[in-house]
Amino acid sequence: MYLDLIVGEPCTSGTSSKVYIYAGSSSGIVTSNPAVSIVKGAIDFGIEVATIGDENGDNRDDFMVGAPLYDVTSGGNTFADAGRVYVYEGAATFSQISNNNNWNKYGENAYQHLGGSREGGNLFAITGGRSLGGLESINSDTKEDLLVGSPYYDHKVYGTDNGIVWIYTG
Repeated sequence: MYLDLIVGEPCTSGTSSKVYIYAGSSSGIVTSNPAVSIVKGAIDFGIEVATIGDENGDNRDDFMVGAPLYDVTSGGNTFADAGRVYVYEGAATFSQISNNNNWNKYGENAYQHLGGSREGGNLFAITGGRSLGGLESINSDTKEDLLVGSPYYDHKVYGTDNGIVWIYTG
């Protein structure tokens, strides 16, 4: 088994953003052609990528891709730069990795709701997905937990642009 490389190519206008996976080999990373290309229309999809361990119990590492400037429309309102995080399942072969993500969280509502829920309530973010990472399980369920950074999070007590890191349990 060899280590592979995930590279984001976020665009800024007019074209689709991409994430590439390059295959590892006994002589290193094969950079002549990506083994997988994932294409999304979000202008900054791939600005951050992270492997996150095995989230779905199939003994293969999964990965996350951030799109912190993703605009969300909900209830007839558009929330600019709410952010979105895409989670993709790893696979036995590259051809089994889908261009469609398996799970995502995105911003909506007044505080740019990042989606989902956790113990203690909802997760909120502005530019959610600017930074991503995996964390050893904090709830002892043997699955890695997910870290999602939101640098411009507005706190109703502490003011604007304080930032926050959300933890999603695996």
